[in-house]
Amino acid sequence: MEKIIESSGFNIFTKVEGNGRPVLLLHSLWGSQKLFDSLTKCLTPDNLVIRVDFPGHGNSTPPVRNFTFDEFAPVLDQILSQLDITETVNLIGHSMGGFAAMAYAKKYPDKVASLTLIHTLIQQADPTSIKHRLRQADLIRRNKKKLLLQFSNDSNFAPGNSLKFPAQYKQLEQISNLVSGEGALEAIHAINNRENSLPFLKDARFPILIVIGQKDRVYNPEQQLRESKNIPGAEVLILQNSGHMGFWEEEQIFNAKIASFIGDR
Repeated sequence: MEKIIESSGFNIFTKVEGNGRPVLLLHSLWGSQKLFDSLTKCLTPDNLVIRVDFPGHGNSTPPVRNFTFDEFAPVLDQILSQLDITETVNLIGHSMGGFAAMAYAKKYPDKVASLTLIHTLIQQADPTSIKHRLRQADLIRRNKKKLLLQFSNDSNFAPGNSLKFPAQYKQLEQISNLVSGEGALEAIHAINNRENSLPFLKDARFPILIVIGQKDRVYNPEQQLRESKNIPGAEVLILQNSGHMGFWEEEQIFNAKIASFIGDR
């Protein structure tokens, strides 16, 4: 099923497939729900997989001004409600999607069966990261999105992997080109203004899986690992040959771990 779901002024493209335990997949900046085609195919035999496009990404309309992930969490909850999801949900967030997943889990902890964070950070944005994102925003405002994507798309993969996965790289190019400038700008605002989720996750009662690409060039893998060690009981999967796109770069290992982790809930 594919439909546009309206909630609190947002019009969110939503795709639902399969049957079983509810799984909500949340994609990255410059991404869309299409990034999870392979993972969805792996999960649908035993799970009800729900995918959404963030505002201004994929088939969703541009967002309201200066939205934050905390403000977007109720939108996700309303989407699940409109889909008649009453069970607890397995949240899976990639990069920016991880920030949204943590915001949802913090606001609705009793509705979460598990949380999987893929190539993301747990604490708030630091000054260096904020400056980097603001430079990206400046390029977008100067109508240089194409130039920005030429560099950022390659850096999503481990060195050399964009050549090893030409079909996936081409798909990323196509998906990122569809993201509106307004959508990217508002996402950058949300990323730069996210909250520190570490205090909350330290006391979380639901299982947590953290996936790290050893060669990630977007978010420092050492920092990701340091943060994960502060969360008691969190499982960690380190993909030795992956950058920021481990679900493509080491697809079989990644899919098997996610299916196993969710299957234990």
